[in-house]
Amino acid sequence: MAEKFQRKIEGELAAGTYRHEVRKPWSEFRTEYEQKILPRLSGRSQDLVKLSLAAFERLVRPALVAKITTATIDEFVAQRRLEPGKKRESTVAPATVNRDLRHLKAALGVAHEWGYLPKAPRFRFVREEERIGRIVTPEHFRLIYDGCKHAEKPALAQCSAGEWWQALLVFASG
Repeated sequence: MAEKFQRKIEGELAAGTYRHEVRKPWSEFRTEYEQKILPRLSGRSQDLVKLSLAAFERLVRPALVAKITTATIDEFVAQRRLEPGKKRESTVAPATVNRDLRHLKAALGVAHEWGYLPKAPRFRFVREEERIGRIVTPEHFRLIYDGCKHAEKPALAQCSAGEWWQALLVFASG
């Protein structure tokens, strides 16, 4: 068996595909990352990175850095999305999951650069709602619209100032 393993390694070396797997435990990598990389960040960023790494650790329980794959990241996302959010009976917001993924991607990128991870996993971010939501209620819009008739500027020949402001409001709200 040793000779078979030797031939395998020689073949990989000849082909240029040999990778020596470093068996770095996750806990040691996290400590090293927090000592070498996090001090470069602002205090608030350090706290957020620690929260993200703690969530990953809590949900996935990684043992070795080299064993983290895209499937591991997808498992983390699936479990993180089901956790309770800040509001009653809600789940964690997609933006929170994406924040965790951004910090995790940066940390695993460093692990890859340091040689602890043979290949950086692929990250699929969660789709966030793009809509801002209602800013002005219909009742308030009606009050603003009706108040336009008292406007005096701009002074135009084509229409009154009130009509101009009403047209602008309708255009901007669409």
